[in-house]
Formats: sequence, C-alpha cells, structure tokens
Amino acid sequence: MFPADPDTADLSGGDAILRLDFNPPQERVPGFEIIDLATLHERRRHRGRRSDLVHRVDFHTLTLITQGSGEHAIDFVTYPCRPGTLLWVRPGQVQSFVRPGTANGTHLLFTPAFPPHTSSADRLVNEWYGPACRQ
Repeated sequence: MFPADPDTADLSGGDAILRLDFNPPQERVPGFEIIDLATLHERRRHRGRRSDLVHRVDFHTLTLITQGSGEHAIDFVTYPCRPGTLLWVRPGQVQSFVRPGTANGTHLLFTPAFPPHTSSADRLVNEWYGPACRQ
C-alpha cells in the first residue's frame, strides 16, 4: 500500500519520513551527480530543510568523508564519520545527518539505472544487504 502523499512514508507510530527523489539541479550525466557535502548542506539550507531530518532516498548515495568529523545515521544506526569513512545508502533506506559537525567530503548520487548494466556493476549496485559504512 502506498502512502497518500508520495513525498512521505507513514511509520507505524504515525510519524512521516520525507521521501527524496533524484532531482539534481543540472544533470550532465543521466542518473548521476557528484557534489561535495558542504554544497549539499548549503542546498538543503537554501530549500529550508534541516540537515538532521530523517529522509528516505530512491537512489544510491556514496559519501567519502575526506575532512573533519561528524555522525550519520543509516536505517537508524548511527555511524561516526572521520576521514576515510565511506557511507553507502541504497534506494529505500532512510538516512539522517545526525551531527554533520565539520565533516566534508565527496557525495555521489546515482539512480539504479546508472552505471550501465554489466555483471560486475549489477552485482555491486544490487547488493542491498551490503555494509552501509566502511572505515
């Protein structure tokens, strides 16, 4: 059953999780965007969204922390972030920048249609049970 509002998913407690679609401002490569975390947080502030708001994504996000520290939650598990931390949020998972702190790094967003389908890429992209955080 789908929620009445396509931008939210109702939880059993009645709370709603914001659903974010893949919608980059300028899509140079279809289904793919790369930005730094500082730009992402600035974009969210500009749109009036809190950074710590729990939201569900319909695309993949890979984040490599290269500077500073902070915390990030994926499916309600909080991970400490420091240089070298790699976070992978898969379509359908929920996430929150619990404590962005001073963390900065590279943030890749891509739809399940990217990259082109090959056996090795499909194996990685479709691995829904893989680790969400690697240090």
